Amino acid sequence: MTEVIRRDFMLVDGGQAELTDLLRRVEETLKTGGGSGGGMEPRIARLEASVDHIERDIAELKLDVREFRSDMRDVRERQIRLEEKVAHLPGKGFIVTSLLISLAVITALLAFQGQIQKYAGFASVVATDTP
Repeated sequence: MTEVIRRDFMLVDGGQAELTDLLRRVEETLKTGGGSGGGMEPRIARLEASVDHIERDIAELKLDVREFRSDMRDVRERQIRLEEKVAHLPGKGFIVTSLLISLAVITALLAFQGQIQKYAGFASVVATDTP
């Protein structure tokens, strides 16, 4: 393609130096995109700094996730131990039943106290007023 441009330019103007200069500018424009970069260097530097921060944050997150997994294993182990201990405790139904039976026995003893004393041969204690 540069050969076609070179040939056409030489036919029109006939200047070799101008053609070389034009080709050099065209090639430079194609390589750099033309222009001064529009402050591209500072923008790239900021992007690189941001990427460095992102990489550091990701590394910290990975470490935090490892610690979290370790902590969760400890929590699961403690939960299993607690479940084993709780499994051996009496249930609510057993406790309520035991309490009701105990109250019924105490009430019966109080209600039939006099008859139990007669049957066992104990004399009832009666308070008497003595002057």
